[in-house]
Amino acid sequence: MFSLVLATWMATVPLADDLVPRVDLAAFGRLLQKKVRNLQGQPGLWKARDGKFQLFIEVDERLNRVRIMIPVRPIDCDDKQLLLTLLSANFDRALEAKYAVNRRMIWSVFSHPFDTLTEADLDNALKQVRQLAENTGTTFSSTNNHFATMEVVDDDD
Repeated sequence: MFSLVLATWMATVPLADDLVPRVDLAAFGRLLQKKVRNLQGQPGLWKARDGKFQLFIEVDERLNRVRIMIPVRPIDCDDKQLLLTLLSANFDRALEAKYAVNRRMIWSVFSHPFDTLTEADLDNALKQVRQLAENTGTTFSSTNNHFATMEVVDDDD
């Protein structure tokens, strides 16, 4: 009897996926128009001049991903110290926005599943990619918060 009652109750409870409002490309484009000045492009691929930075927003519905990106500056890929600094920042100072290197350019990149992206996620993403780009060369941080530095202990010693 209990299992029948439980099964009946479970059938009436909405799944977590049902509680998340789905975003479609047209609605996302309208939201971007409100959030980003000078937005240009077409559904799925937009760009805007954002102060001193060029902002790119890409949606791939097939991959269910949205990427918000700023090209920060060129990089000499032989500069191992800078590459290590970027990787280290991705570990403890760059939170949702991360550093990436593509075509000898440092990028500030936020990536998220498109179908669960909320307006708060978008606001956070725009803020963090801007701040990470702005802080390149100084704090290498996407927010004022960061994880405490973790010391790795080698058990083989």
